[in-house]
Amino acid sequence: MKKSVRAKTELESLVREMLPVAKEALEERGSFPPFGGALLPDGKIKRIDAQNAKERAPTEHLVERLDERLRGGATKDGFRATVAIVNVQVRRRHGGMRDAVQVKLDHAGGASLELFFPYQLKRPGVATFGRAFSREGYSHIFE
Repeated sequence: MKKSVRAKTELESLVREMLPVAKEALEERGSFPPFGGALLPDGKIKRIDAQNAKERAPTEHLVERLDERLRGGATKDGFRATVAIVNVQVRRRHGGMRDAVQVKLDHAGGASLELFFPYQLKRPGVATFGRAFSREGYSHIFE
């Protein structure tokens, strides 16, 4: 039980730290390339980018690269938890698609969760999140 409380706390800290980065990017540029973060053994959070500033690659390629970097860091650097943040589209209940920020969370203790934050760009510089939803993740970082 204590492990799951620790995992929940550590995953929440990643969301609190990294979701505002996605919101800021949406407000500044209207979108963002996939990026992530990791909780280091000392409790600090490190941002991990999937691309450099000059590179342009398909989102799928960048998600794969980000996952590779997170897996590598989990093994080499002892990450305790990771987050991958991707700009996606989700299906509405009544049909059609909607923009959302996908937050994929994985913990060394085995917890895995995906959160989705639907959003609207109301006007330039203002991103508004709708009601979030989640689903169980599939841990592929800490295998």
